[in-house]
Amino acid sequence: MIDEVIRLGRKMVQVKSKKIIGQPLIVSYGMGTDSTAMLILMRNLGIIPDYIIFADTGSEKPETYAFKPHIDIWLKKNGFPPVTVVKAESRKGYTSIYDQGLKCFTMPSLAFGGHSCSQRWKIAPIEKWCNHNIDCQTAWARQVKIIKVIGYDAGVRDKERRNHAHEASKDDSKCDNWYPLIEHDIDRDKCKEMIANEGLPQPGKSACFHCPASKKWELKHLLDTSPHLMANALKMEAQAVARGLGSTKGLGRSFNWREYLEKSFPKELRLLDSQHDTGIEFLIAYHENGKRSVNDILTPLGYNTTQVGVYLRKFQEVGFEKTYARLLEISS
Repeated sequence: MIDEVIRLGRKMVQVKSKKIIGQPLIVSYGMGTDSTAMLILMRNLGIIPDYIIFADTGSEKPETYAFKPHIDIWLKKNGFPPVTVVKAESRKGYTSIYDQGLKCFTMPSLAFGGHSCSQRWKIAPIEKWCNHNIDCQTAWARQVKIIKVIGYDAGVRDKERRNHAHEASKDDSKCDNWYPLIEHDIDRDKCKEMIANEGLPQPGKSACFHCPASKKWELKHLLDTSPHLMANALKMEAQAVARGLGSTKGLGRSFNWREYLEKSFPKELRLLDSQHDTGIEFLIAYHENGKRSVNDILTPLGYNTTQVGVYLRKFQEVGFEKTYARLLEISS
């Protein structure tokens, strides 16, 4: 070890560091099928990462949280570092993507064709952690990039995601991305096989329970296994419908979750409505007033998107029906 003075933010500090330092190897861990198989592959290759980082959105699927004790045991058994959990910090106090959507009468950006939810709740917390990590800081001070290990499999869709990520990060002066599953031609089926061979349960797809990219069979699975979370997702969607969606149909972007469940599983949906808060009152008020959304009422009066959100949050405490009645008074 040697004494070395490096710049940390605005300060110059003295640190103890290795005489020779390589590129810090940091796994971006989603705790799903692909990224778990990636850890197994790294073990098989004799490569041990320096850190394994999981960004918790606060809205992960129950299967993801349930898998952590299993992977913790596996990591310790194989001499890997433990999972470091990081979370996004919100200046407005949002505790999760769901909490933000509920308080803002909106849905994840993916439902509108954007990707800011992933950037804000997944990528940014990991980047912030790296910015405060002494190994990363030391590497950057020596003009050495860190290596971020990403679990994209060798399927067509993930290869496209890799190409997009590579294009977006090619000028990154701090980080190089490595995609070992693609490099070794391991697709999703092979990932599942590798996990089974380790005696681990299948973690499934890592995503939020209300993810707009969810397949329709995943909706039925959520309804059957976690009805309270399905109710939460439907309430988020109902509030967003009442606020106004534009061309977006619902949480599925091209389709509305409630409308799909009404058509495919009407009995189960009625039971869910009777046992949980699914936000049905928002839809009742919306339909009783001629499907006029809050945006439909306030936009012609000169309100912009931010002002609409502020208005909704201001009157949320008195109940949506009273809020809606007040809006109709304003517009008449």
